[in-house]
Amino acid sequence: MSAEPVWCLFQVKPDDSSIVQQAFETAVGRSDIAATLQKYLQRRERHARLLKKQLDDFPFFGNSQGVALADYVNDAQLFLDGVGDVFFLRGVNELFSILGKASTRKQDSMIEMVVTHRIAATQMLYGALGWQIGNRLPGHFGNMFIPPQEVSTTLTAVEAIFNEINIEEFFERACAIGGSGVGNGDKVDGLLTLLPSTLKLVLKKGCGLAAISYPHLGSLSFSGNEEYEDDY
Repeated sequence: MSAEPVWCLFQVKPDDSSIVQQAFETAVGRSDIAATLQKYLQRRERHARLLKKQLDDFPFFGNSQGVALADYVNDAQLFLDGVGDVFFLRGVNELFSILGKASTRKQDSMIEMVVTHRIAATQMLYGALGWQIGNRLPGHFGNMFIPPQEVSTTLTAVEAIFNEINIEEFFERACAIGGSGVGNGDKVDGLLTLLPSTLKLVLKKGCGLAAISYPHLGSLSFSGNEEYEDDY
């Protein structure tokens, strides 16, 4: 199996908007996003309570170990370990087929395909942003469909969120996460600008945006590799 996850960003013409939205919602419904996220939140809340009690009972623990409640809850690796495969949509053959057919028309629908090794671009992005900020972005951890009529307001919200980010801290965390995959360093620089720039592009063209995080480059249904089974 390939170890090359991808983040695919497509422009969606208004005529295709309803069918893409339906396929996207179906894919989200079949995925583990809701269940996995709920388990993570419950686990995070329980661990936070236990750690707070430990720090209250033994305050020297936090001082000697350099551990603070906020650091623990917001830790990028804890976030990644807890959420796991929630970054990837499962069973997206129909959705990719629709988007792939659109890309064979007069105007390509594919805007960008970010290929990374082992660690997905979305994992680096959301892990580096942290839970509080990442949760305010649209969609589900890099998987999103934004219809044409919502692109303008979404762009405004996304730009406001990214303007709050401490860039130095973001790059430090993103590089630490991506470091467990070979050759991801050159991908980090574009993570903060990709979503806003893509939204600006589709807004200018009067299109919507579909973004899909997928774990296996070789089995994309529009890539000519239909012999692979979509079992993620």
